[in-house]
Amino acid sequence: MREDWFARGGFIHVNFYCKGALPEASLFESDGLMLRGKIVHGYGDKETPINIDLWGEVDTSHSKVILGERKVEVVLKQASAEGWPKLRYEQCKSQ
Repeated sequence: MREDWFARGGFIHVNFYCKGALPEASLFESDGLMLRGKIVHGYGDKETPINIDLWGEVDTSHSKVILGERKVEVVLKQASAEGWPKLRYEQCKSQ
């Protein structure tokens, strides 16, 4: 499964490209800082876990998931208007 993301108009769009996603079996949840879930795809033969520590905070009440035949799109409403240089937050490792 391949993924990409982009920001536009105060929303972060995260795309997961897979065939045969099953909406009734797939699940997404967020506490505003993490995106977790699973995508059941391949018409039920495959399951991919999703666990993303987001770069910034999102407003979950204005976010949504769009499941299509070849793509799952997660649309996250940004809590602030600041730009995101990355999708994932990675803590700096001290030396």
